[in-house]
Parts: sequence; structure tokens; C-alpha cells
Amino acid sequence: MKDKPAAPERFPRDLQYAKFSAYGFLKNLRFFEPFLVLFFLEKGISFLEIGTLYAIREIVVNVLEIPSGALADALGRRRTMIASFISYLISFVIFWRAASMPIFVVAMVAFSFGEAFRTGTHKAMIFTYLRLNGYEHFKTDYYGHTRGWSQIGSAVSSVIAAAIVFVSGNYTAIFLFSTIPYILDLALMLTYPRELDGTRTEFSLACIGNAFREIGRSLVSTVRQRGALRAVVSSSLYGGFYKGTKDYLQPLIIALAVSVPLAVGMPNVQREALFVGVIYMVIYFLTAYSSRRSARVSTAFRSPERAMNWEAATGLLVGLGIGITRMIGWTGLPVALFLVIYAIQNMRRPVSVTVVSERIPEDVLATVLSVESQIQSLLAAIAALVIGAVANATAGSVGSGILVVSVLGLLAVPLVWLRPKVV
Repeated sequence: MKDKPAAPERFPRDLQYAKFSAYGFLKNLRFFEPFLVLFFLEKGISFLEIGTLYAIREIVVNVLEIPSGALADALGRRRTMIASFISYLISFVIFWRAASMPIFVVAMVAFSFGEAFRTGTHKAMIFTYLRLNGYEHFKTDYYGHTRGWSQIGSAVSSVIAAAIVFVSGNYTAIFLFSTIPYILDLALMLTYPRELDGTRTEFSLACIGNAFREIGRSLVSTVRQRGALRAVVSSSLYGGFYKGTKDYLQPLIIALAVSVPLAVGMPNVQREALFVGVIYMVIYFLTAYSSRRSARVSTAFRSPERAMNWEAATGLLVGLGIGITRMIGWTGLPVALFLVIYAIQNMRRPVSVTVVSERIPEDVLATVLSVESQIQSLLAAIAALVIGAVANATAGSVGSGILVVSVLGLLAVPLVWLRPKVV
């Protein structure tokens, strides 16, 4: 009788894992997110202006991420995260009260400060925790599970956001309610252990200069290492496409709501809230499942590199399908295809982080991950601007913009196709 194969080793679900998961859950209670484009349209902002606001967000995050690393080293990661959440809270209040494009720009810049201080900082805390506890071999699985809780938070958020809009009858109140989970996340940061702060250094203008020089050195180091630069750009390509297009799902949902004879007696805003809430809830439960299965998908493709390649190509082809089906007047299928866009991003992201980390020396890993995030932000800014400009030029046809961006992405895929790493 053959012995049964040993069960796969699992990482411990300890208190810090619960905190990492709670952080992701609360952080993604962004009640405004499923309605942000609709909120701007309600305020009289055009698609081109919406694309401009998204581009401003990505560019400001791009620029600030470099000195934010130096600030994190000086203040410690926990204090940097606290500063991030304070910036978010300020932006939410400004959005709540704003009514014109210049004020929205101010709010978006404040939001960008929060994004720049948060993203790479918390990821570095997770990887430090794994290294200190000897859990590095669980990297993809661990990060995928904590990211899964973020997606569950987004699913819950969409339901609560829909309820807020349904009861209030407008999109403005969601920003005020968004302050509640971010205050809770700020308090959670105070309970993180000090050893996750990283090495503390003195902060000065010289530190910022050193940070920019370190970026330059890491770029040179990345270029010199075979396959490293391609891995970074490959990781950024689909992420930039996803970030630049994902919120344009909202007008497609409204088109679907208009075409389906359900709840026709309700006021438009309440009817839209129901459709948006249900669809985003389905999306985020699907992406939570996808994130938790990222390691299995990588195994099925026999290497994480192959998984990254085919996931990116598939996602961009799906974007092409969204554009074509919307341009010919369909409403249901474009929305359904967007579910695939979201699912692929959440399967691919944990794998891409692992691939990049395996090709980069640990002493420059944090800086290279920052470079990767900046490339992704730049691509997202371009995608958002292109979609906004094309939509404006085609009388609000978001599908046309998504089509153009998808074609450009597909043309770039062969340039960043990865070969499996030789061990």
C-alpha cells in the first residue's frame, strides 16, 4: 500500500497575520471607489477631465514614492503609514465638500500623498515579517491570502456604498463615511510590532537626493541583470492597464442598468446604486477567490513566468473584447468581461511580486519594487488619459477608449515576454 502524499505545508495564521489581513480589509473599505467616475460625472466633470484627475493621481504618486522611501526610513514604517492615513482622511473631507475641478485636483493630490506613503511601505513590512520568522518560502501564498482579505473588504465595501447611495440619493456622502474604516486602520497601525519599522535613518534633503540616486543605481543594477528589467516591466504592464481602466467599468454598469427592465420605478441614482453594488460585490468576491488561488495557477503553468505571460495576454485580449462588444451596442457582456480583468489582476499580482523579488538582490529589492510601482503608475496615467480623451472625442464612448488602450497593450506584450528562470 502506497503512502499518502504529505499535505502541503501551510504558514501559521498567527496574530500578525490577522493584523495584516485586517489592515487590507479596512484599507479597501473605500466606499467611494465603485462610484467615483459617476460622482465626477454628477458634478459635471467631463471624461477628459476625469482622465486628467486619474493621471494626476498616478503621476503624483509616481513622484512622491521616491522620497516616501526616505521618509519611511527616517520616521519608521509605522509612522509613515499613520501619515498616509491622515492624508487620506484630509482628501476624503475635501472630496466631500468640493464642487469644481480645481478643488478636485487638490483632493486628488492629498489622496496621492496617502497612496505614495502606503503602498510599498506596508508590502515591505509583510516581507520583513516573513524574513524575520523564516516564512519566506510562503511568500506567494502568504501575500495572496492577505490580498484576498483586501478583496473581501472591497466586496463588503461595495454593498455598504450602495446602501449609502441608496439611502442618501447622491454620491457625495460616501466620502464622509469612508473616513470611518481609515480611522480604524490608523489605530491598527499603532499595534504593529516595532521590528517591522526597518532600519531608522536621519531624514534630510540629502536623504531625498540619496533616494533618487539609489533609484538610478537600482535601475542600472536591474538593467545589468539578465531578465530583471523585463520582469519589472512585465509586472508593470498589466498592472498599469488594470489601474488605468478599472474604474471605467462604472459607466458600463449604468448602460446595463438602463437596458435592463428591473426596478424601473425607482429614482435613477437609487437604481444605479443597486446595480453597482451587486456587480461590484460579485467582482470582489471573485477576485478574493482569485488572489487565494494565485499560487495554484502558477503551478499549473509550470512556472510563474509562464503564468505572468499568459495572464497578461489574456487580460488584454479581454479588454479588446470589452471595447468591441460595447462599441456594437452590447451592455451585459462588456460588464461580464470586466470580471475577468479584475480576476486576472488578483491572480497575477502575487506571482509578479514573487518573480521580481527572485530576480533582484535583497539589498536593492525595496528600491526596485518602487521603480516597478512607478512604471505601473506611469502606464496607468497614460491609459486613463487615453480612455478619457477617446471617450470625449467619441461622444462618451468608453468602449472606444478601452479598445485603443487594449490594442496598445497587446502590441507591447511580446516585448516583455518572460522566459522561466534557470535555477
